[in-house]
Amino acid sequence: MAGTASMMTDETTGTDVPYAMTMRALVPAVSASTTVYVTPFSEMAAAAMGAGNMDADKMRQAMAAVQTLMTGMGIDLTVAPMIDLKNNGTDSAMLGRQANMVQQLTRVMMAARNSAALKDANDISCNATGTTTSQQVACAVGAMAAVMTGVTTSDPTRTAAMMAALTSQNVTSAYMPVMKADGTLTMQTANMTSSQSMQSAMQGAGMPTTAAANSVNIMMQGMR
Repeated sequence: MAGTASMMTDETTGTDVPYAMTMRALVPAVSASTTVYVTPFSEMAAAAMGAGNMDADKMRQAMAAVQTLMTGMGIDLTVAPMIDLKNNGTDSAMLGRQANMVQQLTRVMMAARNSAALKDANDISCNATGTTTSQQVACAVGAMAAVMTGVTTSDPTRTAAMMAALTSQNVTSAYMPVMKADGTLTMQTANMTSSQSMQSAMQGAGMPTTAAANSVNIMMQGMR
């Protein structure tokens, strides 16, 4: 939830902009080690639940429905929305899924700014003249959430508009949040379509040169 002076990083510019929305994630089961990632895609699953009674099985169905809907983009709600070298530095496949999540979040940011297909509840385009970046993103997240009409159902017209808005964005240069091996967070810019650029970014974040060279091709295979 937005608090006083809350900020978020714009993956397209690397700059911080005001955070002015609420996003949620579903937690079907809680333990001492439960980890949940909050993204526009998790908000879609939360929206699918509506305001009814929370039910673990329905939560899992909603999460699966969103993942199925976003299959073409390789969305996996269980992966970190950053590159996590601290915990997954030796797991190239996981790093690839995480890199893909960053890529898709960059698409959301780009679509919020560039596409007239994402609209608010009043049918006004999210990128209408005079709107700020934070307003555009909040509107886009709301438009994505409105796609879901139930735990396992979605609105075909809104789905088509959302997918068109997202897939029309060509993600090249992006600022990637990277959790370094020492636990600190850094932002690395890279051309996400270039294995050489990605390798340079991973090395810049502290991954050893040989490990980066061996891992990046596998990572790139996990990106859509």
